Amino acid sequence: MGGKLFVLRQAFNFRSVSSLKNNVTLIPQANPPIRSTPTSIFSQISRTLCSSSSVSSDTRQPSLARLPFVDAFLAKAKNNKNLLSNRKIYSRRSTILPEFVDQTVRIYNGKNFVRCKITEGKVGHKFGEFALTRKRKHLRSKAEPAKKKGKK
Repeated sequence: MGGKLFVLRQAFNFRSVSSLKNNVTLIPQANPPIRSTPTSIFSQISRTLCSSSSVSSDTRQPSLARLPFVDAFLAKAKNNKNLLSNRKIYSRRSTILPEFVDQTVRIYNGKNFVRCKITEGKVGHKFGEFALTRKRKHLRSKAEPAKKKGKK
């Protein structure tokens, strides 16, 4: 190679220097040196695996296009409304479907069951959104400080 320019018709990993009529004069582009440390080798392997993965960002479905998650027993109860009435639900991650409207369910919040009536406004949300897991803090207005009791 010794400093000579090569005339090539294909441009794969090369950058253009000058052109002569139909032929393009190209110089091969050097790859950066590989360090011998194990971390750099692992990082290069992970980069190549990520870049050549079969799932690309174009084939992934957006979150709105995904089907709603519904637990198995709720999918069965979708057809038979008697199975869902006043039923204990542990699956807080399940989505509320339109078939569940006008039913009363009990949703587990980690300590006890919270009764919830399903309306049309709740369709598309998760069951867990309607059973709070933490106690609400009551904000009290600051009253006059209590008088100190003196010694008797």
